[in-house]
Amino acid sequence: CMPLFREIERPATNAPFESQIDWAARRDPIGHKLHLALALFALTLVPLSSTAASIGSTPLLIYALMRFPTIRHTWRCLTRNACCICLCLFFAWLAVSLTWSPDPQHGARLLRGARYLIIVPALLPLMRHANLLLAAVCTGVFIQNSAQIINWTINPESTNGGLDHHPGFTGLWFIFCIGILLTNSSRSKRRRLALQASVVLPVIGIILTAARSVLLGGAFAIACLAVAKIVRRPGWKSISALLVLIMGAVLYGVTAPESIMAQRINDAFSGFESRRHATLDDIPSVEETRYLWWEIGLDHFRDAWLLGDGLGSAEVSINNDPRITVPTKGGVENTYLLRDDYHSSFVTSAAESGIVGITLFVTWLILLACQLPNGKRISAALAIAFIGYLVFSVFNTAIFSGRVLCLPMVLMALSINPLPSARSYEEAVRVPEKE
Repeated sequence: CMPLFREIERPATNAPFESQIDWAARRDPIGHKLHLALALFALTLVPLSSTAASIGSTPLLIYALMRFPTIRHTWRCLTRNACCICLCLFFAWLAVSLTWSPDPQHGARLLRGARYLIIVPALLPLMRHANLLLAAVCTGVFIQNSAQIINWTINPESTNGGLDHHPGFTGLWFIFCIGILLTNSSRSKRRRLALQASVVLPVIGIILTAARSVLLGGAFAIACLAVAKIVRRPGWKSISALLVLIMGAVLYGVTAPESIMAQRINDAFSGFESRRHATLDDIPSVEETRYLWWEIGLDHFRDAWLLGDGLGSAEVSINNDPRITVPTKGGVENTYLLRDDYHSSFVTSAAESGIVGITLFVTWLILLACQLPNGKRISAALAIAFIGYLVFSVFNTAIFSGRVLCLPMVLMALSINPLPSARSYEEAVRVPEKE
């Protein structure tokens, strides 16, 4: 019978990160196994829906805090990591901005998604099992893709995110899955090719979402991967051929006359053109709304550039803006122009938290990009997911929705320290004879 806790010598405080996570696993083997199971469960559910993400992540976050006495030394790196410090300062500044926000209650509700910051320390002790964590993400994406295809066969005219009511939020995880599958380093050539071929599922999933920001982020990330592979040359022929096929499928999906994605892309261009020539007397169309929200947000940033209007102020600013006219149809108000954020992480951060907040936000993104090479064998997959998140953040506010914020948190956890070599559960908890 395996003991709950083993009496083994603790490594020195300044011991390498690998020694700290190995000690925690060997000291508490049953706890380590449960911790790993909860992490796999959470990362499988996060891509599915907001409710599923909460169901999966809550036990993981709570259990990680319960294991604090055993795993606390694996968290020492967090206090020395500039990326983590900058992110915490950003959210702390958002919290401080509630003191001058016109709607602090709404701002406080937006901060609820910040609980996903705990994903970083929750995953750190499991870095020996990074491959399993990535496999869990892909499993969740495949489940979502299957639900999408079923929905599409029932109603081909609908844009769908499968089990998710927000196709863009789930589509962001599809980009991560594509990166994992395309850059997998399986020793078996047959298995490696099979994983690369299965990328067709998340690619189809992105097209079915009809989420333009996800398509743009995914296409840009894949293009960057193709360029990197060609420059580095080893094995570039097969992977480049596959990337060309993927891009061809994407282009067909967005240009075919019957494609919903093609229609939405055309609507985006027409909305941009009509917004350029709009006057105050014109009622904005649905496709103009994003550009209008950006205009309002940037105007408020110019007026309060230092501190911003405060977290939660966007709804008040948008609703009170003279450019917002709520049209009526059949005596019923159509409220599509009303919103509680500016539909862009950058515009929202600037308008609500001023130059201080936007500087912290951009600095965090730069620091995260700089540490991704620590992911070593999975760094390419992390980079693809980061590019997708970066593009997505331009067109969506991606800092308040917990399961969207969870994506960069996973990237942070996998790249804070140089990724240790992979081990099975049995190897991770085995105590060497010397000890």
